[in-house]
Amino acid sequence: MSQKGGAIFRVFTDLVDFTNSRLSYVPLDLMLGFFVAGVLKRFWYLFNIIGFMDNIALMTALYVRGTQERARQYRRNIVRYCQLTQVLVFRDLSMQCRKRFPTLDTVAAAGFMMPHEKENFDGIQYNYNKYFLPFNWAWALIYRARKEGLIESDYYVTILSE
Repeated sequence: MSQKGGAIFRVFTDLVDFTNSRLSYVPLDLMLGFFVAGVLKRFWYLFNIIGFMDNIALMTALYVRGTQERARQYRRNIVRYCQLTQVLVFRDLSMQCRKRFPTLDTVAAAGFMMPHEKENFDGIQYNYNKYFLPFNWAWALIYRARKEGLIESDYYVTILSE
């Protein structure tokens, strides 16, 4: 072992001995409890910030009103665009999702994206991921639906945009 490696090993063993001698002051169960609480807090935080499509779909169904075909198309496309964003993000986070959707062609073939939307998506040159693009399309539909009177108030537009 080199001289530097021996010094590091000596410092480590001194730290272990020091911690071991003070273990009776702070029980290991207490330290482990704080660690587990921290891990669970982080997991719960991440779980709560995941965008669930149920909320978006319910709010869209509630606030984009009308029984005509145009209103139905607005509702369907707003939810589809939000779902498309979620698929694009999950493709980069999950190997299962990446295997299911290896390319944008497979995403389009699954019905998350229309062929003309894929051309539009591919036509935009951007140095970073384009996760925001389907959300922009959804927001454009929300504002167009408001102008057409399918959304009753600006407050509902704000709720849908969040």
